[in-house]
Amino acid sequence: MKKLNGKVYLDKTDLSELKKDSVYYLNHPSDEHEVLYMLDADAMGVVIDGITALENTLSWEFSTESAINLVTIEKCYKSLHIISTQKMDLEEFEKIEKDKRNSYVIKRHENWLKSTGYDIFFEKIVNFCQNN
Repeated sequence: MKKLNGKVYLDKTDLSELKKDSVYYLNHPSDEHEVLYMLDADAMGVVIDGITALENTLSWEFSTESAINLVTIEKCYKSLHIISTQKMDLEEFEKIEKDKRNSYVIKRHENWLKSTGYDIFFEKIVNFCQNN
């Protein structure tokens, strides 16, 4: 981590540690994300895929920079945004009988799971930047 002109800049090591914190958090969520307790291993894997996707997107920034600030991180986070009509949360997904779940329904649920991963990782980054 570096601080320049009052702004926090993160390096690859910082992001790696924050990713580890995010994955750990999945098994120890706060009330805000208590739905994570209801996910099975496969669903949890998709959430981790979302965390990894954001990390990979951020990693591209290090091809030209040695450290990135929150503005750049937020742009990367927003670039992965999935519109709400393409997502289906766990409650809605579980209302659909298993034999009635088609590929469209499954894809929408996976989008929600990945978005949850993006959100958790981004929140960890923001909190880190605000506290340092």
